[in-house]
Amino acid sequence: MNSDDKKKLSEIDICDLFITPAIRNAGWEPVRQIRREVRLAPGPVIVRGNLSSRNKKKRKFADYVLSWEPGVPVAVVEAKDNSYSVSQP
Repeated sequence: MNSDDKKKLSEIDICDLFITPAIRNAGWEPVRQIRREVRLAPGPVIVRGNLSSRNKKKRKFADYVLSWEPGVPVAVVEAKDNSYSVSQP
């Protein structure tokens, strides 16, 4: 696949063609250790003095969450389509 074809791929295409196979080839087990399209805890924690709360308006999603064992997440992987550079949020 040439670079022009890669630029036309959607984020889901990139996940299916490149990221998922790379994660599996690295030894992660698909059913037990890899979760896709995971909703994360709602929003960042906001701390003011001795009080803290979550901003529930900003729900975050992760394209992949990798867990060492069930209930022990160790990595979040965010995918982007090819219209973004590696350093863009």
